[in-house]
Amino acid sequence: MSQGKSGAILMHEKPLKLDFSEVENIKFTCLDQCGKCCFYQAPVLTTTEINRMLSHLETMSHEEFEQFAFDWLSYFGKLGEITKELLDEYIESLRWFWSPFQLEEVKEGVLVRSYTIHSMPSSGRCKLLNPIDMRCFVYPARPDTCRLYPFTQCRNAEGVIKIKLAMKNCPGIREGTFNLDKKEIEQIIREGPYKMGKDIASYEKFIADNDITRLPVNTRKSKIEKVEDVDQAILEFEKNWRDTYFFGKKDKKSRLIAKKRKKFIEPLAELGLIPKHPLLLMWNEKVAQPRKKNLKYHKL
Repeated sequence: MSQGKSGAILMHEKPLKLDFSEVENIKFTCLDQCGKCCFYQAPVLTTTEINRMLSHLETMSHEEFEQFAFDWLSYFGKLGEITKELLDEYIESLRWFWSPFQLEEVKEGVLVRSYTIHSMPSSGRCKLLNPIDMRCFVYPARPDTCRLYPFTQCRNAEGVIKIKLAMKNCPGIREGTFNLDKKEIEQIIREGPYKMGKDIASYEKFIADNDITRLPVNTRKSKIEKVEDVDQAILEFEKNWRDTYFFGKKDKKSRLIAKKRKKFIEPLAELGLIPKHPLLLMWNEKVAQPRKKNLKYHKL
């Protein structure tokens, strides 16, 4: 990759060295209503992928959103409690399908380096997988990692990209009828570094333009545990937020998890590449509130 005169990152059309030897004879068909690969996955989302998925959601009807929300709430045993208000809240939440993934602690707060698709903490199920019919809600616009599945890539020291199986027990392999689409795989792999590189360049530019104070390497190593603490805290915050706003548990108490009192900064959102995430805005509002002595619990 390189930068053109306008500063835009350009993608070279150099031939890729791909090795399909391990998967040459594999036939694969993505089975309808399967969803086996939609659990406990954390695909890193580029801003290009997030916007592609958002654009696809904009083309969907209210009836499609309502049916998906109804299926989710029914699956969680809320059939008798579903109201129009609850459906509308869940429909709105579908537009916030991404969550913080890689974090960097700096003096000013915690930077969000990248994002992933949100999954349910209890089951690891992707938020965009319908639990009733086991179909992806955004299948035509799904992330590149999902498009590549059940295959993955591994680059060796010589620069050769080896295509391997990421999920050997995938039902679509056992019952596959189609040969490997090498052209599609090559396109996904070729575009990946371009999309990721564009986001990394934007992230670094935000840090430089806003005089963000990065912690020294040795200090950051000693504080890795703190970042992990914040990462765990937002998972707990998400769960409580979900219980409160998705399932109507307005009176539920939870532990005060904003212990670090550090706000989240979204460089890619601040630059206008993606929308700011409402959940992180809520987090920052909580952190900005004055600390109360001896407070152990709070209501959301």
